[in-house]
Amino acid sequence: MQISKRFVSPNQAPRKIKDSPPCLIVYHITEGNIDSVRKTFLNPKTEVSAHYVILRNGEIENYVSPEASAWSNGILWNPTARIIKERLVHFLNRDYSVNDISLSIEHEGFGYQDITEAQYKASAELTNHLTRLYDISLDRDHLIKHNSIRASKSCPGKLNIDK
Repeated sequence: MQISKRFVSPNQAPRKIKDSPPCLIVYHITEGNIDSVRKTFLNPKTEVSAHYVILRNGEIENYVSPEASAWSNGILWNPTARIIKERLVHFLNRDYSVNDISLSIEHEGFGYQDITEAQYKASAELTNHLTRLYDISLDRDHLIKHNSIRASKSCPGKLNIDK
């Protein structure tokens, strides 16, 4: 697995839970092309970022260090993910946020279309790397879609995590 470009998004924060590695990977779709994503993630006024973006050709870009919290998971609304529901009291009390326990992977594209085979391959390689590095379980409790945190979102569209 190789990172093709590294950026430093201003839209990040130190993780609130010290000495605790991330325990989730959250998958997203950008709903735009890489040019619009770069403008968004590098603009401090947007207050939006992700750790990684996988381009349509399979290249991987890094915007936030995995040691920091990316601003990607936003609002909790009718969550269905087990880990989110188990920790809901901590999120509601603002002890920490979903961003503090997760890594976010965006996929360039639009929700109405599936991601490319190159993106699936790169996403699998990145997922395998991150799960080994941070001892994240390789199961559907720990690899989740954005809409399992915020049910009002369609993100990540047609992306098939099981694939």
